[in-house]
Amino acid sequence: MASVKSSSKARSKQVRRQSVLPDYLISRVALEDLRSRVAELGVAKENEPDWNKLRDSLGKKYGLRSAQADELVRALERLWLLPFHRYEACAPHILFLFTALPDIESGFRRDADKQGLLLTKAYRVMAEMLLQGCSICPGEPHHLANHLKQAIESPVPEARIDALPLARLLASAADGVCGNNRYRTKEPNIIATYEHRAWRGMFEDALASAYKFESYSRKLRSTKEFWREWKDLKATTFKDYDFWDKNGIVRRTAIPEGNWNRERLPHFRDVADKFQVAFDVFCWKWFLYGMKRAKPRDEPLVQKTSYAFTPYGTQVFIPGYWSIDVNRDFNWDEITRLHRARGVPRQGEKLEQNRAELLKQAKRARNANRKAKRKGLRGEKRYAFIKAGARLDERTDNASVRRLLRQPLSRSVIAYRADE
Repeated sequence: MASVKSSSKARSKQVRRQSVLPDYLISRVALEDLRSRVAELGVAKENEPDWNKLRDSLGKKYGLRSAQADELVRALERLWLLPFHRYEACAPHILFLFTALPDIESGFRRDADKQGLLLTKAYRVMAEMLLQGCSICPGEPHHLANHLKQAIESPVPEARIDALPLARLLASAADGVCGNNRYRTKEPNIIATYEHRAWRGMFEDALASAYKFESYSRKLRSTKEFWREWKDLKATTFKDYDFWDKNGIVRRTAIPEGNWNRERLPHFRDVADKFQVAFDVFCWKWFLYGMKRAKPRDEPLVQKTSYAFTPYGTQVFIPGYWSIDVNRDFNWDEITRLHRARGVPRQGEKLEQNRAELLKQAKRARNANRKAKRKGLRGEKRYAFIKAGARLDERTDNASVRRLLRQPLSRSVIAYRADE
């Protein structure tokens, strides 16, 4: 019986080790939750692939085991549920992760190629970020992944040299944490839902009341001077310039973070610059972020109160026409939920003290465990030795000891885990 139990444990460990991506992103429960959230927004995604057929075809084409093909297709399904055309841009990278990378990585390991292993480890971190959208990454995720992929595949040393600074920064990540930031967010589906909202300009959930926005919009639409100036820009001064984008929208120039530097200054030599300068002043004058082509009259896109999830933090934008009432205007629960989705722990003096003690305790437990292994201690004797070394109460249950041993020795990770 004991041998059966030990062999089943070995098999379960082996299965876990074979998993390429974490369940919190691509489990069936996680996918159904994301699908439900997207449906609640009224987002209808068309031309969904037949996942069963895709699973069979990819399994046969690349010689994948059933479990591997299933995991690959679940990852692709998650990509398809994300906004901003993530599927088209990122699917080749997920396919590479499951099909070509394992053999390449084995070759690097066989040849003791440290740089190659560094690049593959960084690529695996980027693969997880690809499945969480654009907001958590300080660059375009698939562009960074492609940079690493080219270095992994290229026999040219220069390709590696260019990618190594990025690879070193990412490869030091562990257990979802990179430095003090996280590449593995706590609530990725909340962030994905936010991206769908942001893509469509749906920020109403941040407001407790839309009255101020609607009131300003009504007044603007009844302002004759506004329409006269728009007509002059569109039909007179720039009548020969097609400034609309493919969706029939023209936007003001984006204001960079901090509002100090501009990416470029207009040189006024071409019509595009001349129009944009005039249109930016028009938007400033009437608190707009753009105009939308419509019949019988174009639609002013009034600047909304909005919030943004960025790789560095969460921003709240309040338009200049808005007379702010902090307590009544905002749905802080919704904004806070998004901010905490990245895995921000609760903070406070007492909590920090507890976390510092937990970190020390985890280090003592790790050291005691190493000594116990060297002494050949097993079972209850090993647990008793670890408890004594970590200064734990001897009545502490063994499951708590195992959790302590699994704690990453990072203050930010322990803070996050301690709050769960």
